[in-house]
Amino acid sequence: IISFSLDVKLALVSFIILPFLYIGMILFKKYARKSFLEIRIKLARMNAFLQASISGIKAVQLFNKQDKMSKGFREIQAEYLKEYLRTIKIYALYFPGVEFVSILSRVLLLTFGGYWVATGEVQLSIMIAFLFYSPMFFQPIRELSEQYNVLQAAIASSDRIFKLLDTDEIIRDKADPVIKEDFRGEIEFKDVSFAYQEGYPILKNISFKIKAGEKVALVGVTGSGKSTIISLISRLYDIEEGEILIDGINIKDLRKKDLRQLISYVLQDVFIFSDSIKENVRLFDPRFTDEHIEAASEKVQAHRFIERLKDTYDEGLGERGVGISYGEKQLLAFARAFIHLSRIVIFDEATSNIDLETEELIQKNITEFIKDHTAIIIAHRLSTIKEVDRIIVLHKGEIKESGSHQELVSQGGLYEKLYRLQFEDKD
Repeated sequence: IISFSLDVKLALVSFIILPFLYIGMILFKKYARKSFLEIRIKLARMNAFLQASISGIKAVQLFNKQDKMSKGFREIQAEYLKEYLRTIKIYALYFPGVEFVSILSRVLLLTFGGYWVATGEVQLSIMIAFLFYSPMFFQPIRELSEQYNVLQAAIASSDRIFKLLDTDEIIRDKADPVIKEDFRGEIEFKDVSFAYQEGYPILKNISFKIKAGEKVALVGVTGSGKSTIISLISRLYDIEEGEILIDGINIKDLRKKDLRQLISYVLQDVFIFSDSIKENVRLFDPRFTDEHIEAASEKVQAHRFIERLKDTYDEGLGERGVGISYGEKQLLAFARAFIHLSRIVIFDEATSNIDLETEELIQKNITEFIKDHTAIIIAHRLSTIKEVDRIIVLHKGEIKESGSHQELVSQGGLYEKLYRLQFEDKD
Protein backbone atom coordinates (compact mmCIF):
# COMPACT_ATOMS: atom_id res chain seq x y z
CA ILE A 1 0.00 0.00 0.00
CA ILE A 2 2.82 2.38 0.94
CA SER A 3 4.63 1.52 -2.31
CA PHE A 4 1.57 2.28 -4.45
CA SER A 5 0.93 5.50 -2.56
CA LEU A 6 4.49 6.67 -3.33
CA ASP A 7 4.62 5.74 -7.01
CA VAL A 8 2.46 3.31 -8.96
CA LYS A 9 5.01 2.64 -11.72
CA LEU A 10 7.85 1.79 -9.35
CA ALA A 11 5.50 -0.36 -7.29
CA LEU A 12 4.52 -2.34 -10.39
CA VAL A 13 8.19 -2.84 -11.28
CA SER A 14 8.88 -4.11 -7.74
CA PHE A 15 6.02 -6.58 -7.84
CA ILE A 16 6.37 -7.76 -11.44
CA ILE A 17 8.56 -10.65 -10.28
CA LEU A 18 5.93 -12.02 -7.82
CA PRO A 19 4.30 -14.37 -10.39
CA PHE A 20 7.71 -16.01 -10.94
CA LEU A 21 8.13 -16.37 -7.17
CA TYR A 22 4.68 -17.97 -6.95
CA ILE A 23 5.51 -20.43 -9.75
CA GLY A 24 8.72 -21.33 -7.93
CA MET A 25 6.81 -22.03 -4.71
CA ILE A 26 4.32 -24.26 -6.56
CA LEU A 27 7.16 -26.28 -8.14
CA PHE A 28 8.96 -26.51 -4.80
CA LYS A 29 5.76 -27.77 -3.15
CA LYS A 30 5.27 -30.42 -5.83
CA TYR A 31 8.78 -31.88 -5.78
CA ALA A 32 9.73 -31.25 -2.15
CA ARG A 33 6.59 -32.85 -0.76
CA LYS A 34 7.07 -35.94 -2.90
CA SER A 35 10.71 -36.13 -1.86
CA PHE A 36 9.90 -35.67 1.84
CA LEU A 37 7.32 -38.47 1.62
CA GLU A 38 9.87 -40.79 0.00
CA ILE A 39 12.37 -39.93 2.74
CA ARG A 40 9.83 -40.88 5.44
CA ILE A 41 9.02 -44.18 3.70
CA LYS A 42 12.69 -45.09 3.29
CA LEU A 43 13.47 -44.04 6.86
CA ALA A 44 10.63 -46.28 8.09
CA ARG A 45 12.05 -49.18 6.03
CA MET A 46 15.52 -48.59 7.44
CA ASN A 47 14.25 -48.46 11.04
CA ALA A 48 12.10 -51.58 10.54
CA PHE A 49 15.06 -53.50 9.08
CA LEU A 50 17.29 -52.37 11.94
CA GLN A 51 14.69 -53.30 14.57
CA ALA A 52 14.14 -56.73 13.00
CA SER A 53 17.89 -57.33 12.79
CA ILE A 54 18.41 -56.47 16.46
CA SER A 55 15.34 -58.44 17.62
CA GLY A 56 16.50 -61.47 15.64
CA ILE A 57 20.18 -61.12 16.51
CA LYS A 58 20.35 -64.70 17.79
CA ALA A 59 19.11 -66.14 14.50
CA VAL A 60 21.44 -63.84 12.56
CA GLN A 61 24.45 -65.01 14.56
CA LEU A 62 23.51 -68.70 14.66
CA PHE A 63 23.09 -68.85 10.87
CA ASN A 64 26.13 -66.62 10.30
CA LYS A 65 24.19 -63.99 8.34
CA GLN A 66 25.88 -60.88 9.75
CA ASP A 67 27.46 -59.94 6.40
CA LYS A 68 24.21 -60.38 4.47
CA MET A 69 22.25 -58.33 7.01
CA SER A 70 24.92 -55.61 6.93
CA LYS A 71 24.78 -55.57 3.13
CA GLY A 72 20.99 -55.34 3.20
CA PHE A 73 21.14 -52.44 5.66
CA ARG A 74 23.70 -50.59 3.53
CA GLU A 75 21.48 -50.97 0.46
CA ILE A 76 18.47 -49.50 2.28
CA GLN A 77 20.67 -46.77 3.75
CA ALA A 78 21.98 -45.92 0.25
CA GLU A 79 18.40 -45.50 -1.02
CA TYR A 80 17.66 -43.20 1.91
CA LEU A 81 20.81 -41.15 1.28
CA LYS A 82 19.99 -40.86 -2.43
CA GLU A 83 16.54 -39.46 -1.67
CA TYR A 84 17.94 -37.14 1.00
CA LEU A 85 20.48 -35.72 -1.48
CA ARG A 86 17.66 -35.22 -3.96
CA THR A 87 15.87 -33.09 -1.37
CA ILE A 88 19.03 -31.04 -0.81
CA LYS A 89 19.21 -30.40 -4.57
CA ILE A 90 15.65 -29.09 -4.49
CA TYR A 91 16.65 -26.73 -1.65
CA ALA A 92 19.74 -25.70 -3.59
CA LEU A 93 17.52 -24.57 -6.46
CA TYR A 94 14.65 -23.03 -4.53
CA PHE A 95 16.34 -20.86 -1.88
CA PRO A 96 18.93 -19.29 -4.24
CA GLY A 97 16.00 -18.79 -6.61
CA VAL A 98 14.19 -16.71 -4.00
CA GLU A 99 17.37 -14.67 -3.46
CA PHE A 100 17.81 -14.25 -7.22
CA VAL A 101 14.26 -12.90 -7.57
CA SER A 102 14.95 -10.46 -4.73
CA ILE A 103 18.10 -9.16 -6.45
CA LEU A 104 16.33 -9.08 -9.83
CA SER A 105 13.65 -6.86 -8.29
CA ARG A 106 16.30 -4.31 -7.22
CA VAL A 107 18.02 -4.49 -10.62
CA LEU A 108 14.72 -3.69 -12.33
CA LEU A 109 14.15 -0.83 -9.90
CA LEU A 110 17.58 0.63 -10.64
CA THR A 111 17.11 0.20 -14.42
CA PHE A 112 13.60 1.61 -14.80
CA GLY A 113 13.78 3.93 -11.80
CA GLY A 114 17.11 5.42 -12.95
CA TYR A 115 15.64 6.07 -16.37
CA TRP A 116 12.51 7.74 -14.93
CA VAL A 117 14.65 9.84 -12.55
CA ALA A 118 16.77 10.97 -15.50
CA THR A 119 13.66 11.95 -17.46
CA GLY A 120 12.14 13.68 -14.44
CA GLU A 121 9.15 11.32 -14.19
CA VAL A 122 10.14 10.10 -10.71
CA GLN A 123 11.76 11.99 -7.83
CA LEU A 124 15.19 10.75 -6.68
CA SER A 125 14.04 10.58 -3.04
CA ILE A 126 11.18 8.24 -3.99
CA MET A 127 13.57 6.09 -5.98
CA ILE A 128 15.90 5.80 -2.96
CA ALA A 129 12.93 4.97 -0.71
CA PHE A 130 11.96 2.05 -3.01
CA LEU A 131 15.53 0.72 -2.93
CA PHE A 132 15.30 0.65 0.89
CA TYR A 133 11.79 -0.82 0.91
CA SER A 134 12.61 -3.66 -1.52
CA PRO A 135 14.86 -5.68 0.89
CA MET A 136 12.31 -5.09 3.66
CA PHE A 137 9.63 -6.56 1.40
CA PHE A 138 11.62 -9.70 0.53
CA GLN A 139 12.91 -10.45 4.05
CA PRO A 140 9.52 -11.84 5.23
CA ILE A 141 9.30 -13.82 1.98
CA ARG A 142 12.68 -15.43 2.72
CA GLU A 143 11.55 -16.30 6.23
CA LEU A 144 8.26 -17.67 4.91
CA SER A 145 10.19 -19.78 2.42
CA GLU A 146 12.18 -21.36 5.25
CA GLN A 147 9.00 -22.03 7.24
CA TYR A 148 7.36 -23.37 4.08
CA ASN A 149 10.17 -25.90 3.87
CA VAL A 150 9.48 -27.03 7.46
CA LEU A 151 5.75 -27.15 6.67
CA GLN A 152 6.29 -29.42 3.66
CA ALA A 153 8.37 -31.81 5.79
CA ALA A 154 5.65 -31.85 8.45
CA ILE A 155 2.90 -32.45 5.87
CA ALA A 156 4.84 -35.37 4.38
CA SER A 157 5.18 -36.90 7.86
CA SER A 158 1.56 -36.30 8.81
CA ASP A 159 0.26 -37.73 5.51
CA ARG A 160 1.14 -41.26 6.63
CA ILE A 161 -0.37 -40.69 10.08
CA PHE A 162 -3.62 -39.26 8.70
CA LYS A 163 -3.82 -42.07 6.15
CA LEU A 164 -3.81 -44.53 9.04
CA LEU A 165 -6.26 -42.47 11.12
CA ASP A 166 -8.62 -42.11 8.15
CA THR A 167 -8.69 -45.85 7.44
CA ASP A 168 -12.26 -47.04 7.70
CA GLU A 169 -13.08 -49.68 10.29
CA ILE A 170 -13.73 -52.90 8.38
CA ILE A 171 -15.60 -54.76 11.11
CA ARG A 172 -18.30 -52.49 12.52
CA ASP A 173 -20.92 -52.89 15.22
CA LYS A 174 -24.53 -52.80 14.08
CA ALA A 175 -26.50 -49.62 14.68
CA ASP A 176 -28.94 -51.57 16.89
CA PRO A 177 -26.88 -54.38 18.50
CA VAL A 178 -28.31 -57.05 20.77
CA ILE A 179 -27.49 -56.24 24.40
CA LYS A 180 -27.25 -59.29 26.63
CA GLU A 181 -25.44 -59.76 29.93
CA ASP A 182 -25.98 -63.36 31.04
CA PHE A 183 -24.40 -65.65 28.44
CA ARG A 184 -24.21 -69.42 28.84
CA GLY A 185 -21.35 -69.90 26.37
CA GLU A 186 -22.96 -72.06 23.67
CA ILE A 187 -21.15 -71.78 20.30
CA GLU A 188 -22.48 -72.86 16.91
CA PHE A 189 -21.00 -72.70 13.42
CA LYS A 190 -23.52 -73.04 10.57
CA ASP A 191 -22.11 -73.71 7.09
CA VAL A 192 -19.21 -71.31 7.66
CA SER A 193 -16.75 -70.66 4.83
CA PHE A 194 -13.84 -68.26 5.04
CA ALA A 195 -10.77 -67.21 3.06
CA TYR A 196 -8.04 -64.70 3.86
CA GLN A 197 -7.46 -64.35 0.12
CA GLU A 198 -10.19 -64.78 -2.44
CA GLY A 199 -9.94 -68.13 -4.16
CA TYR A 200 -7.96 -69.77 -1.35
CA PRO A 201 -10.54 -71.00 1.18
CA ILE A 202 -9.31 -71.86 4.67
CA LEU A 203 -12.65 -73.15 5.96
CA LYS A 204 -15.24 -74.91 3.77
CA ASN A 205 -18.84 -75.26 4.97
CA ILE A 206 -17.89 -75.88 8.60
CA SER A 207 -20.77 -76.80 10.91
CA PHE A 208 -20.58 -77.82 14.57
CA LYS A 209 -22.14 -76.97 17.90
CA ILE A 210 -20.43 -76.67 21.30
CA LYS A 211 -22.82 -76.83 24.24
CA ALA A 212 -22.47 -74.49 27.20
CA GLY A 213 -19.85 -75.91 29.57
CA GLU A 214 -18.59 -78.46 27.02
CA LYS A 215 -14.86 -79.03 26.55
CA VAL A 216 -13.95 -79.43 22.88
CA ALA A 217 -10.54 -79.92 21.26
CA LEU A 218 -9.66 -78.93 17.69
CA VAL A 219 -7.09 -81.22 16.10
CA GLY A 220 -5.44 -81.24 12.69
CA VAL A 221 -2.22 -80.75 10.82
CA THR A 222 -0.75 -77.27 10.39
CA GLY A 223 -2.92 -75.14 8.10
CA SER A 224 -6.13 -77.10 8.66
CA GLY A 225 -7.98 -74.04 10.00
CA LYS A 226 -7.86 -74.47 13.78
CA SER A 227 -6.55 -71.01 14.69
CA THR A 228 -8.79 -69.44 12.04
CA ILE A 229 -11.85 -70.79 13.85
CA ILE A 230 -10.63 -69.09 17.05
CA SER A 231 -10.16 -65.78 15.22
CA LEU A 232 -13.66 -66.01 13.73
CA ILE A 233 -15.30 -66.67 17.10
CA SER A 234 -13.75 -63.44 18.38
CA ARG A 235 -14.82 -61.69 15.16
CA LEU A 236 -11.34 -60.58 14.24
CA TYR A 237 -12.55 -61.29 10.70
CA ASP A 238 -16.02 -61.46 9.17
CA ILE A 239 -17.08 -64.61 7.36
CA GLU A 240 -18.21 -64.73 3.72
CA GLU A 241 -20.79 -67.47 4.14
CA GLY A 242 -22.75 -69.01 6.99
CA GLU A 243 -23.36 -67.94 10.57
CA ILE A 244 -21.55 -68.04 13.90
CA LEU A 245 -23.87 -68.02 16.90
CA ILE A 246 -23.28 -67.49 20.62
CA ASP A 247 -26.29 -68.66 22.64
CA GLY A 248 -28.30 -68.57 19.42
CA ILE A 249 -27.35 -64.95 18.63
CA ASN A 250 -25.38 -64.14 15.49
CA ILE A 251 -22.07 -62.61 16.62
CA LYS A 252 -22.58 -59.85 14.03
CA ASP A 253 -25.57 -58.72 16.09
CA LEU A 254 -23.44 -58.35 19.24
CA ARG A 255 -21.15 -55.48 20.08
CA LYS A 256 -17.51 -56.47 19.58
CA LYS A 257 -16.73 -55.27 23.11
CA ASP A 258 -19.40 -57.55 24.62
CA LEU A 259 -18.39 -60.50 22.45
CA ARG A 260 -14.70 -60.32 23.36
CA GLN A 261 -15.47 -59.91 27.06
CA LEU A 262 -17.01 -63.38 26.84
CA ILE A 263 -13.71 -64.98 25.92
CA SER A 264 -10.42 -65.56 27.74
CA TYR A 265 -7.35 -66.62 25.76
CA VAL A 266 -4.18 -68.55 26.38
CA LEU A 267 -2.24 -68.30 23.14
CA GLN A 268 0.95 -69.94 21.96
CA ASP A 269 2.44 -66.62 20.86
CA VAL A 270 2.16 -64.58 24.04
CA PHE A 271 2.59 -60.82 23.80
CA ILE A 272 4.39 -59.29 26.76
CA PHE A 273 4.23 -55.54 27.37
CA SER A 274 7.27 -53.53 28.44
CA ASP A 275 5.99 -53.20 31.98
CA SER A 276 5.92 -55.06 35.28
CA ILE A 277 4.79 -58.66 35.67
CA LYS A 278 1.87 -57.39 37.70
CA GLU A 279 0.58 -55.20 34.85
CA ASN A 280 1.17 -57.96 32.31
CA VAL A 281 -1.10 -60.28 34.30
CA ARG A 282 -3.94 -57.86 34.96
CA LEU A 283 -3.46 -55.99 31.67
CA PHE A 284 -3.66 -52.57 33.33
CA ASP A 285 -7.10 -53.26 34.82
CA PRO A 286 -7.20 -51.60 38.28
CA ARG A 287 -10.07 -53.86 39.39
CA PHE A 288 -7.58 -56.65 40.04
CA THR A 289 -5.60 -56.26 43.26
CA ASP A 290 -2.21 -57.74 44.16
CA GLU A 291 -4.04 -60.56 45.97
CA HIS A 292 -5.96 -61.48 42.79
CA ILE A 293 -2.75 -61.48 40.76
CA GLU A 294 -0.84 -63.65 43.24
CA ALA A 295 -3.73 -66.13 43.58
CA ALA A 296 -3.97 -66.52 39.79
CA SER A 297 -0.20 -66.92 39.49
CA GLU A 298 -0.11 -69.62 42.18
CA LYS A 299 -2.81 -71.64 40.41
CA VAL A 300 -0.83 -71.77 37.17
CA GLN A 301 2.55 -72.39 38.86
CA ALA A 302 3.85 -68.98 37.75
CA HIS A 303 4.38 -67.94 41.36
CA ARG A 304 7.48 -70.12 41.61
CA PHE A 305 9.53 -68.30 38.97
CA ILE A 306 8.14 -64.86 39.89
CA GLU A 307 9.30 -65.24 43.51
CA ARG A 308 12.85 -65.84 42.28
CA LEU A 309 12.97 -62.44 40.58
CA LYS A 310 14.53 -59.50 42.37
CA ASP A 311 11.36 -57.36 42.47
CA THR A 312 8.91 -60.31 42.22
CA TYR A 313 5.60 -59.01 40.81
CA ASP A 314 7.00 -55.50 40.31
CA GLU A 315 9.85 -56.83 38.16
CA GLY A 316 10.03 -54.85 34.92
CA LEU A 317 10.09 -56.83 31.69
CA GLY A 318 11.82 -55.76 28.49
CA GLU A 319 10.26 -55.50 25.06
CA ARG A 320 8.28 -58.66 24.22
CA GLY A 321 9.28 -60.20 27.54
CA VAL A 322 13.06 -59.98 27.33
CA GLY A 323 14.38 -61.48 30.55
CA ILE A 324 12.03 -64.48 30.88
CA SER A 325 11.76 -67.72 28.91
CA TYR A 326 9.01 -68.74 26.46
CA GLY A 327 7.63 -71.16 29.03
CA GLU A 328 7.45 -68.42 31.66
CA LYS A 329 5.65 -66.17 29.18
CA GLN A 330 3.03 -68.88 28.70
CA LEU A 331 2.60 -69.19 32.45
CA LEU A 332 1.84 -65.45 32.54
CA ALA A 333 -0.71 -66.03 29.76
CA PHE A 334 -2.39 -68.68 31.93
CA ALA A 335 -2.45 -66.23 34.84
CA ARG A 336 -4.12 -63.65 32.59
CA ALA A 337 -6.82 -66.14 31.63
CA PHE A 338 -7.41 -67.11 35.26
CA ILE A 339 -7.77 -63.52 36.43
CA HIS A 340 -9.97 -62.45 33.48
CA LEU A 341 -12.47 -65.25 34.02
CA SER A 342 -14.92 -65.50 31.08
CA ARG A 343 -17.72 -67.84 29.99
CA ILE A 344 -15.61 -69.13 27.08
CA VAL A 345 -11.95 -70.08 27.47
CA ILE A 346 -9.68 -70.75 24.48
CA PHE A 347 -6.34 -72.53 24.72
CA ASP A 348 -4.26 -72.33 21.52
CA GLU A 349 -1.20 -74.61 21.93
CA ALA A 350 -1.11 -73.23 25.46
CA THR A 351 1.39 -75.70 26.92
CA SER A 352 3.72 -76.08 23.92
CA ASN A 353 6.64 -74.36 25.67
CA ILE A 354 6.09 -75.74 29.18
CA ASP A 355 7.92 -78.74 30.65
CA LEU A 356 5.91 -81.89 31.37
CA GLU A 357 6.06 -81.59 35.16
CA THR A 358 4.68 -78.04 35.14
CA GLU A 359 2.13 -79.02 32.50
CA GLU A 360 0.72 -81.77 34.72
CA LEU A 361 0.37 -79.35 37.63
CA ILE A 362 -1.33 -76.78 35.38
CA GLN A 363 -3.67 -79.39 33.88
CA LYS A 364 -5.07 -80.17 37.33
CA ASN A 365 -5.82 -76.51 37.97
CA ILE A 366 -7.19 -75.97 34.45
CA THR A 367 -9.68 -78.80 34.96
CA GLU A 368 -11.00 -77.04 38.05
CA PHE A 369 -10.72 -73.63 36.41
CA ILE A 370 -12.87 -74.46 33.35
CA LYS A 371 -15.27 -76.75 35.19
CA ASP A 372 -18.35 -74.61 34.50
CA HIS A 373 -17.05 -72.87 31.40
CA THR A 374 -17.08 -73.62 27.70
CA ALA A 375 -13.56 -74.49 26.60
CA ILE A 376 -11.94 -74.82 23.17
CA ILE A 377 -8.51 -76.41 23.14
CA ILE A 378 -6.12 -76.49 20.19
CA ALA A 379 -3.28 -78.94 20.71
CA HIS A 380 -0.76 -80.88 18.68
CA ARG A 381 0.25 -82.83 21.79
CA LEU A 382 -2.70 -85.25 21.73
CA SER A 383 -1.99 -86.64 25.20
CA THR A 384 -3.28 -83.34 26.65
CA ILE A 385 -6.79 -83.67 25.21
CA LYS A 386 -7.75 -87.25 26.09
CA GLU A 387 -10.18 -86.12 28.78
CA VAL A 388 -12.14 -83.53 26.77
CA ASP A 389 -15.82 -84.14 25.96
CA ARG A 390 -15.32 -84.09 22.22
CA ILE A 391 -12.56 -83.86 19.63
CA ILE A 392 -13.14 -82.27 16.22
CA VAL A 393 -10.62 -83.34 13.58
CA LEU A 394 -9.97 -80.82 10.80
CA HIS A 395 -8.22 -81.43 7.50
CA LYS A 396 -7.84 -78.88 4.70
CA GLY A 397 -10.57 -76.66 6.12
CA GLU A 398 -13.17 -79.42 6.55
CA ILE A 399 -14.38 -81.48 9.50
CA LYS A 400 -13.32 -85.07 8.90
CA GLU A 401 -14.14 -86.67 12.26
CA SER A 402 -15.80 -85.84 15.55
CA GLY A 403 -16.10 -87.78 18.80
CA SER A 404 -14.39 -88.67 22.05
CA HIS A 405 -10.78 -89.85 22.20
CA GLN A 406 -11.75 -93.51 22.53
CA GLU A 407 -14.33 -93.32 19.74
CA LEU A 408 -11.89 -91.72 17.28
CA VAL A 409 -9.07 -94.15 18.08
CA SER A 410 -11.41 -97.12 17.56
CA GLN A 411 -12.58 -95.74 14.19
CA GLY A 412 -9.07 -96.03 12.74
CA GLY A 413 -9.36 -92.75 10.83
CA LEU A 414 -7.26 -89.60 10.59
CA TYR A 415 -7.16 -89.00 14.37
CA GLU A 416 -6.03 -92.55 15.04
CA LYS A 417 -3.26 -92.10 12.48
CA LEU A 418 -2.10 -88.84 14.09
CA TYR A 419 -2.25 -90.39 17.55
CA ARG A 420 -0.34 -93.51 16.49
CA LEU A 421 2.37 -91.49 14.70
CA GLN A 422 2.86 -89.26 17.72
CA PHE A 423 3.24 -92.10 20.17
CA GLU A 424 5.40 -94.15 17.80
CA ASP A 425 7.74 -91.11 17.66
CA LYS A 426 7.91 -91.16 21.48
CA ASP A 427 8.70 -94.86 21.53
